Amino acid sequence: MAEAYGNLGVIYAASGRKDEALEQYKQLQSLGSPLATTLFRTIYGDKILSARVR
Repeated sequence: MAEAYGNLGVIYAASGRKDEALEQYKQLQSLGSPLATTLFRTIYGDKILSARVR
C-alpha cells in the first residue's frame, strides 16, 4: 500500500500538483513508511538544495 501512495505522490509532484502530492506524503507518514521522506524530498528537493547553497 505504501508503494502505491509513494508512486502516486511522485506522479502528482512531477505534474506540479503539490497539494495532492502532500496528501500522499501524509498517508505515508501515517503508515510510518520510510517512503515518506523520499516523497518529501521529491516534492521539495529543489528548494532544500537551494536553501543549503545560500
